[in-house]
Amino acid sequence: MNDTVELTIESLVNQGHGFAHLPDGKAVFVTDALPGEKVTARIIKQKKSCSFARVEQVLEASPYRIKAPCAYAGSCGGCPWQILAYDQQLFWKRKLIVDALSRFSGISDSEDVVVSCQAPGEQWGYRNKVEFEVSSLNKRLDLGLHSRESSAIIPIKRCLMLPESHQTIPSALQGALRYSIKDLDLAPTRIGIRCSKRTKDTEIALWTKPQEFPRAMVSKVISQALKSTSLVRVLFDGEQVARAVKKVEVLSGKGFWRERIDDFEMSFSAPSFFQVNTHGAEMLVSLVLTALEKLGAKDVDRILDLYCGAGTFTLPLAERFEDVCAVESVGSSLADLRRNLESAGLYAEIIGGDVARELPDLLPADYAVIDPPRSGLSEQARLALAESGLKAIVYVSCDPVTLARDIKYLNESGYRLIEVIPVDLFPQSYHVETVALMTQT
Repeated sequence: MNDTVELTIESLVNQGHGFAHLPDGKAVFVTDALPGEKVTARIIKQKKSCSFARVEQVLEASPYRIKAPCAYAGSCGGCPWQILAYDQQLFWKRKLIVDALSRFSGISDSEDVVVSCQAPGEQWGYRNKVEFEVSSLNKRLDLGLHSRESSAIIPIKRCLMLPESHQTIPSALQGALRYSIKDLDLAPTRIGIRCSKRTKDTEIALWTKPQEFPRAMVSKVISQALKSTSLVRVLFDGEQVARAVKKVEVLSGKGFWRERIDDFEMSFSAPSFFQVNTHGAEMLVSLVLTALEKLGAKDVDRILDLYCGAGTFTLPLAERFEDVCAVESVGSSLADLRRNLESAGLYAEIIGGDVARELPDLLPADYAVIDPPRSGLSEQARLALAESGLKAIVYVSCDPVTLARDIKYLNESGYRLIEVIPVDLFPQSYHVETVALMTQT
């Protein structure tokens, strides 16, 4: 397919594409295009309802187009908005949320309830974690990130998303793995790098299938190639996305990673979730506590922290409120949560299990903080929340579309959306975090 067309870009849409219409009126989503630009673009994929294209030439550039600082900008899919001035990134992230609410939630005043997008801090070098894919094409081990337009792996030697002191770790790891793993069938499929500017901890997590693995050699060579405080092997089954963890082997170091969030120093094992932007996590915590205060929460109220992970919200909630109950289904996160509460000298009731199944037994309660995965609430969880009788819900989300879907259901069940606060945890990408406040009508 090699059709080339001239287009005028109308807006940015979910997934970060430029949006335009072909001469026949068909919608087209364009990579590397910004609103207001005139471009020639090559059609690379066609569906019945829409087409996909890639910019070939910018005929009239947006005044907000800037030069991408990353050497991999044209191939790597990690930071597609680095060509867009940062104030405009904030503008469009808010607009993506407004549009999602308008289209999928049935909220008529979405423009009024969504406030300006908040920026927590650095625009580059802000990530405390990056996960790299491992490829063994052409009988050579490469470490990299997915291509912008395919599942191919783009080898990465330096990643500007990591703190400056850690940006060359991918190159060092690639060299160490090439030297220590001769049988490419035994190579990891993914490698996680976690680093903290505050605690100085660096953890390397090698994700592998439950099979033979040259532990001693890999540990020795990686330890010689770079300095880390923890090197672990995570054994998993299933597809990369699901990644059912079977076991975590500590190859060297302490076997977990530490980060300081406000006044709390917390520990996370490799499979446990923590926001990739530490300053952003602190802003979310502040916004959640402020939201509960705004919604009328008192010290003696019962607060549910649903999908609590390792305790990012649980610890500050337990410090502020007398009756906090935290629910989590992932075993590694539950273990980390217990350790983090004990380390902080705090108490919260901990429930291990699925939110939809456990919620009815935790009632009555007054307020809930919910931070579900990108897929949002399950149908059963939406129903359980709708029937919970909670005074209000603070919903933390990383996907505008699933947030809008869940808000629609809760709104129809008697909860009114009063405010949505976008937070830019992911500069240079189209991803955006939100804090939504809902109160019972």
